[in-house]
Amino acid sequence: MMIGVARPTRGLEFSESSQSIDRNLYGFSHAIERTWDRAIPDSFNYLVALLLRLYSPDFIWIVEEDVVVPQGGFAALLEADSDIAALDYPLKRQAGVSSSKRDKSGNIIWLSTGCMLIRRRVFDSLEPPWFRSGYTTGSVHEGSSCKAKRLVLLETDFPYGGQDVYFSWMAREAGFKLVAVDKVVAGHLNLEALGASDANAGCHKITIVKPRS
Repeated sequence: MMIGVARPTRGLEFSESSQSIDRNLYGFSHAIERTWDRAIPDSFNYLVALLLRLYSPDFIWIVEEDVVVPQGGFAALLEADSDIAALDYPLKRQAGVSSSKRDKSGNIIWLSTGCMLIRRRVFDSLEPPWFRSGYTTGSVHEGSSCKAKRLVLLETDFPYGGQDVYFSWMAREAGFKLVAVDKVVAGHLNLEALGASDANAGCHKITIVKPRS
């Protein structure tokens, strides 16, 4: 089994996050590719295409730069036995822990790309670009009742995210299985301040985000 690890970064990679990947993949054949000068969603599409071309992996594992995978997290993703599986983790700007959105029946609408394991056949089936930003989901109303969900493109200046919504939606519409692995919670790091230069103790100030009660 070959695992291709995609690390879309904005130029900095959290050491604790990187180490957590190494520990989880000990004994597995794997290759890690990174970006540092590409924006979302181009960084995701670029890395997936590169990993598929260079290493022909069985799985693509996306771990964003600030996510810490607990020991056993990768094994839990594999055990989910799904086309797409994701770990839960605390959100920075909202209360609670969530890597997914579900409808009232409990069906998954989308999974976050923060820590997501994807079978190769998903990318072989879907047309690139696999990730597009600026999307959300909305309801289709008929009279007073909500009948279905739909994919919604927001304003062109939408500042951040949406690539996970688009990818999950397209994969689900194509018949692929999505699973939120909620028995394992990943860590989410926050860079509060850059460290001082020319100082032996000038470490960056990094804290772990905890779920709000």
